[in-house]
Amino acid sequence: MKRKHIITSKIKRGSLIIYSLDNIKRESFDVTRRELKDVLKDFAGIYALYEGDKLVRVGLATNIFYRLKGHAEGKLDWDKASLFIIKNIKYLRDLETAVVQIS
Repeated sequence: MKRKHIITSKIKRGSLIIYSLDNIKRESFDVTRRELKDVLKDFAGIYALYEGDKLVRVGLATNIFYRLKGHAEGKLDWDKASLFIIKNIKYLRDLETAVVQIS
């Protein structure tokens, strides 16, 4: 039986953030696009984009795959991303407000 490669890590505590994806390389987005779409479609979340170790953008997305795709095709300089998939979309704006203030 072929084993499916999992690119997410399940959050063990809490019920707001259900998955996190860390260190998604911009340069490999085209290669992993199909797998990311299968995993992320229809999910909302918070994303962080980095250039090296420097945080360059934090934001929210009601469809996190398409937001990441837009940033991958855009002009903003970043080389890796971290994503946090949110279970309950009603808290998305509050969570983004807190994360932006902290960053």
